[in-house]
Parts: sequence; structure tokens; C-alpha cells
Amino acid sequence: MPVDEKNIAKRKQYQYWLNKGLGSCALANTNMAEIVQEALKFHDGNKYDLLAWSIMPNHVHVLIKTHEHLSRIIQSCKSFTGKWAFANKKKYQLGIETDAKHFWMLEFWDRFIRDEAHFNNTVRYILNNPAKAKLPKGHNAYRFRGLTLDRQGNQRLNADQVKMIMTREKDDPKELFELLGSKEYQIALQRQIIDSKSNLRLAIVID
Repeated sequence: MPVDEKNIAKRKQYQYWLNKGLGSCALANTNMAEIVQEALKFHDGNKYDLLAWSIMPNHVHVLIKTHEHLSRIIQSCKSFTGKWAFANKKKYQLGIETDAKHFWMLEFWDRFIRDEAHFNNTVRYILNNPAKAKLPKGHNAYRFRGLTLDRQGNQRLNADQVKMIMTREKDDPKELFELLGSKEYQIALQRQIIDSKSNLRLAIVID
């Protein structure tokens, strides 16, 4: 199975387990969820623009418009909230195992928004996550989610967000050209390139 397909399958499996309520559910605690939400809002308008979020019992979904490297943003939020969780795990009975060394998983899943349809689908997915996980009405997850769509300005494309490679096709190896994805996806990209209203950003490298 190609690497991309393996990653997609792995992400779907993780999401299935998370929606089943497996793993630590410390974020179901009101105090812990408040800290995470405050942390997300703290750098809003500075390091990034916070557009949509949903704090689930055992994971978080966030949609942001970045102003610096995504990995730094994630690390900063994880570091602050993780330290708070360990410092207050007994006080608020967060259910963190005594031998746990990390509050958050070391890795995270990120996706760069392709177009308006992708953006709208992502917002719906984030806000509907509590219902999709079949959490009961009144659960904290419905309270700790939000949407802010009155942002203006252009998305900055940082180096760690480059997800596409263009090739000449005619004299490049077949494997290299196929990194662009399916034929349907390539056609969609071509439409974005010629659309004057598109927010698609291109990075061109000539070797």
C-alpha cells in the first residue's frame, strides 16, 4: 500500500478509536477543556488566526490560518497545556496514568486547505464532531467548540505546509509525477491555477 494510503488508513483508524472514547479522556473535564480553549485563543491574531475548533474528550480539532510554522504553534500549545495537566491531574482527577510521560501524543495530523469546498467541509466536520462521536446532548464537547469566520487577509504558505510537487511529466519518472495524486485531483488543481479568485499558492523550484 502506498505511503499516502497508509497514512489515510491510519488516521481513519485513530479517529475510530477516539470516537469510541478510548485512551485518556482528560479533556472531558471542564477545567482541562477550559485551559486548552484558553491556550488556543491566547495566540489568536498573533501566531495564527483561530477559525474553528472542537475540544473532544480525548482529542482536539483546530482550524487555523497560520502566521508562523505550524509545528512551533502546536508545540507551544502542547507544552503549556501538558504541563498544566500534569500539575493538576490529582486536583481535578484527570485520570492520567501515574507512569505517563506525555499528556499529548508526540505526532499530530495536519492538512492544508485546498479550496473553498474543502474549507467548508472541514468547518462542518469540526463542529459536528461531538454529534458524530454520538456524545449525549449537554456533554462538555458541545460547549467547548467555536467558529470565527470574520477574518480578513491572505494565508501565508510556510515551508512545512508545501504538500504538492509539480513535474514536467514527459521526461520525469512515473512515480514522481504520481506524487501529485489522482487524475481527478490534478484536474482540480489545474482549475485552481487558472481561477483568478483562487487562493491556491504555488512554490516553483527549478533545478
